[in-house]
Amino acid sequence: MVAAATIAVVATAIALASARRAGANHEVEVRVAAAASLRPALDAVVRRLHASEPDLHVVVSYGSSGTLAAQILRGAPFDVFLSADKERPDRVVANGGAAATDRFTFASGSLVLAVRSDLGLDLGRGLDLVRHPAVRRIAIAQPQHAPYGRAALGVLQRRGLLDSVRERLIYGENVAQALAFVQSGGADAGLVAASLTTADEVGESVQFVAIDARDNPSVDHVGVVLRGARDRGAALQLRNFLVGPAGRAALSGAGLRVLADPITAPTTIEGD
Repeated sequence: MVAAATIAVVATAIALASARRAGANHEVEVRVAAAASLRPALDAVVRRLHASEPDLHVVVSYGSSGTLAAQILRGAPFDVFLSADKERPDRVVANGGAAATDRFTFASGSLVLAVRSDLGLDLGRGLDLVRHPAVRRIAIAQPQHAPYGRAALGVLQRRGLLDSVRERLIYGENVAQALAFVQSGGADAGLVAASLTTADEVGESVQFVAIDARDNPSVDHVGVVLRGARDRGAALQLRNFLVGPAGRAALSGAGLRVLADPITAPTTIEGD
């Protein structure tokens, strides 16, 4: 298994090197559909990858995992899908959009409570802050197609808070939009991905409160190289970088938990 995975990485590198030798300044593009919670982490990954592979151009479209999966199943032109759950990549595989051997788990995330700084609330109250009368609107991602939205409902349910706050919930299209609601004052608090707290645009208008791990199960981030990838070798290069040392360092630096031994299936290049 290890030998096969090593061969796959070497084969990918050889394929890309050959493509570059075939034409000077030849730019290879990889089109990625990625969960909105991954933006700070994946932006950092792409910067590091571009520094080492300047001819590899990664174009990322961010959105909710469910919306992106639906677009992929309707034929949207992506090469790699990076989801905030395992169900959507599995659905893509089940519908023939990717091979099961091209599925991989690369990180996991968790929720934090975002609170407007100008409310002056006692952050030591933790998640119970959602009961405070000053918290009139609570933003979460749309649970129907955003994994962090489902996770938010689960956290509130486990803490016995859901019934008391249900009427105050407002929904973002994805978890990044839920945080934007808090930043803009459209919501007083929100349950958002911890990975978004490192985004450059997060200023002093929002404070973040950790949620007890017992109430806050991890959210797996699973990816898949799609069957219709335009340049399979380049897509695999991105995948290999993401689960390699530099990619894992970028993911960890953005607040995601990385796997000591990333779960990847050996993948070979066929008919590129």
